[in-house]
Amino acid sequence: MNHAGRVKTNQAAVGETPGTLTLHLYPDKNRGRHSILPINDGEKVEVEAVSLDDYCRSLEIDPALVRFVKIDVEGFEPIALKGASEILKANPLILSEYAPEYMEKGGISIPDYLEMMFGNGFSAYKIDEEGIEVINRDDLSKVSEAIDVVWSKDPIS
Repeated sequence: MNHAGRVKTNQAAVGETPGTLTLHLYPDKNRGRHSILPINDGEKVEVEAVSLDDYCRSLEIDPALVRFVKIDVEGFEPIALKGASEILKANPLILSEYAPEYMEKGGISIPDYLEMMFGNGFSAYKIDEEGIEVINRDDLSKVSEAIDVVWSKDPIS
């Protein structure tokens, strides 16, 4: 509809490895609230999953060419990004939701997630209506509500 010629849609979840995952449907009409994590009560469906690294390999996309990743998967970001280890090494700018309440409810270790990101050389920047500012690991580990975060290996001003 918007004449974007280099966009391909896929009906699949993004995970650490290829396979099948259970998608927990949000009971309202907001499809953006469905999650692989068991944060929604009610209907569930099985969905195909791909890892981002495998997907790039299948299309012969060099991970170094991935410059930007936008991800908002209702707390499943740590697992989805584990499947993008080659992409993470390539220094992309990542815009993601950081939803500690969902992660905890889904059994995801927030310290392990923060170690993965900071250990790969990323810095975190909180984005809100006031702008963008660096947020250190300790402060990020204390966040309780969902926020938007930019992960970057290069300084953002």
